[in-house]
Amino acid sequence: MKAKNTIWIAVALAVALVLAALGRGDWGHQVFSLGVLLWLGLPLLIAASALAVKRQVNGALLCIGAAGFIALQLGFGMAFLRWDIYRSQQYCESLVPILDDIYLRQRQYPPALDAEPVLPPPPSWQFDTGLINYYSDGATFSFEVANPAEIFGGFVYHHDAREWQEWRD
Repeated sequence: MKAKNTIWIAVALAVALVLAALGRGDWGHQVFSLGVLLWLGLPLLIAASALAVKRQVNGALLCIGAAGFIALQLGFGMAFLRWDIYRSQQYCESLVPILDDIYLRQRQYPPALDAEPVLPPPPSWQFDTGLINYYSDGATFSFEVANPAEIFGGFVYHHDAREWQEWRD
């Protein structure tokens, strides 16, 4: 492969990662990417087949690469989303023993996470705490991690079950 082509492929991969990191696979990112894939990607693939018939291989590969770029950034975005949800769940699970200790001392779970100074903050600036909701009536608690890829969906962790369950409305 020529060095010039390698540079363009590296640039395309870097741009795909940046677009995916910005969109992070949420519902809007998926809808936009699928729309662009249908609006541009499909005609690009049709053009690639026409160019291939005319034996214009470079043009055909360019069209296929552009359509692949759109699909690739969508796939990267969905992978970022799965990673965000996983990290959110891990963070919530790390709070469970601390919440149990609070319950043993105070005989109730805190009404809100920010009401208790002993709870550690999320692990990094990249962590999307907007995905996490905490609910407590004092006797029990639950965490809800929203799934931004769905309008009404996510995962819930109940105090008594001690496991994640997926929900959809």
